[in-house]
Amino acid sequence: MKFLQITNRIPFPLDDGGNIANWNVLNEMKKAGNSVTLLSMNTTKHFCDPEVMYPVVDKVVAVNINTDITILGAFTSLFSGYPYIVKRFINEEFGVALMNLLKTDHFDVIQLEGIFTSVYIHLIRRYSKAKLILRAHNVEYIIWDRYYKDEKNIFRKIFLYDMTRRLRKFEFEHFRLFDAIIALTNEDEQLIRKSGYSNQLEIIPLGVDTDKFFPVNEAKKDTQEIVIGFIGSLEWLPNLQGIEWFLANVWPQVKLKSPNAVFRLAGKKMPDKLMQLAIPGFEPVGYVKNAAEFTRSLDIFVVPLLSGGGMRIKILEAMACGKCVISTRIGAEGIQAEHEKDIILADSPEEMLQHLLILAGNKEKIARIGENAELKIRQSYTWPVLIQKMLQFYNSVK
Repeated sequence: MKFLQITNRIPFPLDDGGNIANWNVLNEMKKAGNSVTLLSMNTTKHFCDPEVMYPVVDKVVAVNINTDITILGAFTSLFSGYPYIVKRFINEEFGVALMNLLKTDHFDVIQLEGIFTSVYIHLIRRYSKAKLILRAHNVEYIIWDRYYKDEKNIFRKIFLYDMTRRLRKFEFEHFRLFDAIIALTNEDEQLIRKSGYSNQLEIIPLGVDTDKFFPVNEAKKDTQEIVIGFIGSLEWLPNLQGIEWFLANVWPQVKLKSPNAVFRLAGKKMPDKLMQLAIPGFEPVGYVKNAAEFTRSLDIFVVPLLSGGGMRIKILEAMACGKCVISTRIGAEGIQAEHEKDIILADSPEEMLQHLLILAGNKEKIARIGENAELKIRQSYTWPVLIQKMLQFYNSVK
C-alpha cells in the first residue's frame, strides 16, 4: 500500500502528544511493509530539519510556513470565510507542493492528521483517487468552546465566541467530505456523528511505544517521600490551566496533610511564573530529555485536565511505566480503564485531595493500580496492535 500522511507540522521532536502519535503511525506503517510518504508544513514555531523523518518514511516533503498568531491576522480573519485558527494553515506554496506530489505519485490512502489540514481536501480530490481518511485527534470546536466559557475578558470572550461558532461550522462541513474518519475516543465519535457525518467511522485510540515506556523494578526507597508529578507540553493551554488549578485548589491541602509529599512538574515551554513559583513541596523541573525516565521516578502521575479533547498520550505512557494515575474524567477520555482498578478518577478539588491523601498513605494500593495499568496498556494500547486495526479499516473503506 502507498500511504501519504499530511500534517500541519513535522512530527519531531517526540516531546509532544501529536508528534508522538503521528511519528508512530509512520513508523508502524513502514514496518508493516507499506510505502510511506510524509507531506508536512514546517512551521516557524516548530521548525526542524525534515531529514530527521527518514528512519520512518520513504519520502518527506516539507514546506516552510509561518502560522504564528498575530493581532492583525486575527482581525482580518473576521472578514474571511475561515476561522482564524484554520486560516493560518492556508498557504499557496504548500498547495503547490501538494499538487505536484499528487501529480507525480499515486497513493492508495491519504490520511490527514487533524481537521486543519482539511482546507486542502478539494485540491486532493482534484488530483487523486486515493481513499481520504481524517484522523481526528480531537473535535476542535469543543476545546475552543471551553476556552470561551472560561474567559473573563469581554473582548476576548466575544472573539472566542465568534471563532468557536465558525470553527464548529467549518468542522461539520469538512467532516462529510472524507471517505472515512478515525476518532480517538467514544466522545469524539459521538460528536462527529452529531454533525451529520454518515460515512465510515472507526474508533482507534492512541498507543504507547512499550520499548521506551515500561516499568523498572526499583529497590524500595528508605524515605517516606511520596512523589506526585506531571509531564506535558505547557504551551498547550489546557495543560497549563489544569496545572494552575491543581496548584491553587488541591496541592496546598495535600502538602498540609501529607508533609512527605512533593509535586514535580516537567514539560517544555514552562512559563517563568511557574518556574519561579515558591510553594512548599512544589518542584518545577522544566524540560526533560527523557520523559520515560522522569515518569518512572514518580509514585503518582496526576492529570488535572479541565478542558481539551482527544486522548492524553502521557496518561498511556505513565500507565505503561506501571504508574498509578489520578486524572479528571476529561483527562482520561478515550482510555478504557476502570476507576479504582487501573486508574483513579477525580473531578473536583475535594475528590482529588481525598484520593491523593489515601494513596499517600497506602503504597500497596499505588503499586496495585500501577500493575493493573501496565497490564491494560499491553493488552490494548500498543502501536503494532493499533496499526493492524488501522490497516483493516483502510481495507474496509469503500
